[in-house]
Amino acid sequence: MRNGVFFSYKNEIIRLPVNPATIRVKEKGNNKTYQVLKLGEINILGNKSLTEVDFEVLLPGQIYPFVVTKNDFRLPNFYLSKFKEYEESKQPVRLIITGDYLDINMLVSIEIMEKEVRAGEEDDVYINIELKEYKPYSMDTFIPVVENGKVTKLYVQNSNTRQDTRPRTTEYVVQEGDDFYRVAKRLTGDFEKAKEVAAFNKMNVIDKLVPGQVVKWS
Repeated sequence: MRNGVFFSYKNEIIRLPVNPATIRVKEKGNNKTYQVLKLGEINILGNKSLTEVDFEVLLPGQIYPFVVTKNDFRLPNFYLSKFKEYEESKQPVRLIITGDYLDINMLVSIEIMEKEVRAGEEDDVYINIELKEYKPYSMDTFIPVVENGKVTKLYVQNSNTRQDTRPRTTEYVVQEGDDFYRVAKRLTGDFEKAKEVAAFNKMNVIDKLVPGQVVKWS
């Protein structure tokens, strides 16, 4: 399996030129503890909080032996401009991390990004980035609870993802700008199945598709 960190936004996938030495993934339960008469302490299990991911990575100013994008090498400013675009768009970006022990594919928002230039490495840039899982929602999925003229709670009325009942095709001819997420949406109605569609075609979800190429699904 190819190890790597990728960002996908507006049908463009970029790969970080160097794999981070450490990737921290934080998943917290939203549990609450109460004291109940006679029972003592009880733990009420709640829904899992949003996943958080953070890491430090080098954006090299030259091609070092450990650079994983030698065939498509870009200078630090390319990546910095992309991250700035993600932040200013106020839209989520898809984070893809592939590895033997870590497999992440989810929409995220950029919470914090710090950059650093170190003495003696003026051509290189180090960035610390903190990401938080993003779950799409729409306002009509929530029911407000009003008490004493104030909204005190919001309840989810139904799933924010409506099932697409349109007939599915088994083949799709790739168009300009397509990636496996868009193709998966076309073939299955669910962009989250991009990895499955890619694997079915004996490819990787990050592989580039060529206009006119036929992608199959069964």
